[in-house]
Amino acid sequence: MQENMGKWQRLLLWAKPDDWKWEPPKTLSAVKAKKPPEGVRERLDEVVLTLPDTEKEILQLRLVDGFSQEEIAEILGCKPLLVALIEQKAIERLAENLKAKEETVRSWVAWWGKERQREIEAALPKPSTPSPKCLPLARIYEAVLRWDWSKEERRHIRRCARCRSVFNKVSKQVWHPSFRQLWNYVTEGELSRDERLDIRYHIEESKCRRCSVVERILRPVTLLTQPQPRRLYRITSEAEPLLSRSLSLAFMMPQERAFSSFHPTPSRPIPSVIAAITPTPVTLAAGGFAGEETEEIEVTEGDFKAELRREPKGWVARAQAKDVPKGSRVQFVWVTPEGDEKIKVGAELKRAFGDYYYAEKVLAPTEKQLGEGYFAAILLPPTD
Repeated sequence: MQENMGKWQRLLLWAKPDDWKWEPPKTLSAVKAKKPPEGVRERLDEVVLTLPDTEKEILQLRLVDGFSQEEIAEILGCKPLLVALIEQKAIERLAENLKAKEETVRSWVAWWGKERQREIEAALPKPSTPSPKCLPLARIYEAVLRWDWSKEERRHIRRCARCRSVFNKVSKQVWHPSFRQLWNYVTEGELSRDERLDIRYHIEESKCRRCSVVERILRPVTLLTQPQPRRLYRITSEAEPLLSRSLSLAFMMPQERAFSSFHPTPSRPIPSVIAAITPTPVTLAAGGFAGEETEEIEVTEGDFKAELRREPKGWVARAQAKDVPKGSRVQFVWVTPEGDEKIKVGAELKRAFGDYYYAEKVLAPTEKQLGEGYFAAILLPPTD
């Protein structure tokens, strides 16, 4: 989402005409929720889903999760005005789709947000009133990224329903680059300049622990999958006539111009690698970060799925992949929040049925306390 916010900022700067006159977006002011007609109520969910991701997420944060424009801006590192402008653009799109006035649509969407909020709250324990000890939203967001909680903060979140609720919301909303973006970032593959800058800022400035762990896991993998660079020999212009007559290699040397008849063998394509990892560290077979007890984890990346479960025979890791080359392998990794690989085992994927392949491995005995960490599964291509 952060790269989309950056594009919004640049677009607003480029689109501003010379005779531009300031007109504050209507979304800066409050609006009273109004129940829409029955036909509109049935369509609201469907119409909201048609919005671009950035606008949809801003509406979710504002109207469903209940964050103010200032709080959202603090999380995303932008101005509240930008949040209001994106919200305004979403209202304009909805008004056009619903064939209604913008102010009317604002009241309908405010009602829609309250309804979604009631549905969520009905399924969760009611948070307590914020206390002076409650953590600021910006700190929760920062700690979710960096996973640098103090003992006091951990203790408070376990006991405070309000902060635990905010922690769960932020954990789901925080932006991470996709695996493909991270892979291209590590291998210096195809990425736009904005994507590369966003990922670098996310890892180096925001210090995202999860993406740093993924980067650390992927770097040695690139050595196994990337072709070795070939040396292209070049010759001087004076040596070319002699070489063409005698076909002697004595004059070949790295130089300025390549011999026209020299055609190096094309390198094999880079095989695909897929990784799936938990968004935040989890604690297994013990009281988790928010007081829960976890005995199973599932992670997914496209058609590649992996899980870790506590069973009588031990902590069993399984993976499932679709339509992969014969001989493909999977690595199961348990990584501490500091990025140290505590457990790493490999297994070959075998055909289960149709195009689906399956792998299973016991990571540790049942009685072992794995502690807090990330569970990652890496799908590797066959080795030559």
